[in-house]
Amino acid sequence: MQTQSLTPFRFIAAFIVVIFHFGGNTQLAQLAPNILTAGSQMVSFFFVLSGFVMVQAYAKKGRLQRRDYWLSRIARIAPVYLLALLLAALFMSKPALNNAFSLALNITFLQAWLPPYPLSFNGPSWSLSVEMFLYLLFPFTLTYIKNSRLSPPNLMAIAAVFWVACQAILGALLSSDFYQGFPSASFDLIHYFPPGHLSSFLLGVTGGYFAIKKDKTLPPIESLIFIAGSLALVLAALHYKPLYSSQAGFSAPLHGSFFAPFFLLFIIAIAIADPTLSRPLRAKPLLLLGEISYGLYILQSPIHHIYMKYLSKTLDLGYEANFYCYVALLLAASLCSYYVLEKPVKQWAKRRFIHRAPLVTT
Repeated sequence: MQTQSLTPFRFIAAFIVVIFHFGGNTQLAQLAPNILTAGSQMVSFFFVLSGFVMVQAYAKKGRLQRRDYWLSRIARIAPVYLLALLLAALFMSKPALNNAFSLALNITFLQAWLPPYPLSFNGPSWSLSVEMFLYLLFPFTLTYIKNSRLSPPNLMAIAAVFWVACQAILGALLSSDFYQGFPSASFDLIHYFPPGHLSSFLLGVTGGYFAIKKDKTLPPIESLIFIAGSLALVLAALHYKPLYSSQAGFSAPLHGSFFAPFFLLFIIAIAIADPTLSRPLRAKPLLLLGEISYGLYILQSPIHHIYMKYLSKTLDLGYEANFYCYVALLLAASLCSYYVLEKPVKQWAKRRFIHRAPLVTT
């Protein structure tokens, strides 16, 4: 199972989120606007990928030590998360939201649970609030799956039914008088509330478990067909996303888990592909980009604010050039955070928990 081949796609997804937030009017974004500005959908991709990779890492192990697992996950995400929060507190200003209460929520990864605080301080960090919820549930989910008498296809079918139910509920809320648009408590609950993203994660977990039990690597031709077909399906789904809300007044929840099944197909295609075919994805430069993707994602807002406040006026560049200079600064900051914070802490956590909980990088 070539899960390492999935690492570069973490960078691509994170970079699309950056374009969505800060480069939507660039010529690059206009090449395929519905795809290259699909930032909300890429967050769902992260949730699916997280479930898939974690079940790959833990399913074949013995009994999962919950405490060590949770500590290893906190050690993985907290250092750069707290760095980004500190930068946001020092350099960004949202007086209505950035107060002592919302700071406490952010420190404890609870901001996505309470409107109007999901986007307080460092906006993109709402998804880490969701991730912590998913990490909390994962040991219980894995235990249920391993002890269940249900077959992997049946487990996937249950996850798919749960996904359909979530889409129906969220779509009904979006289409009702409950939804008041942005900004509002209804917007926060529909788009950021952690249980609303659980279906993405469960699809990833059950899909990963299915791939483990299947334990099959496809030959090169079949691998190529599966990858090309699933990628085409993902791109087509994103490209035509404006069509998914019907004229009858029903709004599809496109910013939640709506695209999770498409992402799961592509993830499985890469994971079970012939190793020779997927070898280029495991090149060291691509793996490094994947490794720094977390820093790229979580640091994007504070670095953008710092760039615009302290550098853009000095450089006196246009919108397009400003975006690429900002991206260069963000990449440099992500590299530094990876080597100075993420990698040392990850190595410490690996030494601390290596005998009881494998450390995964998603």
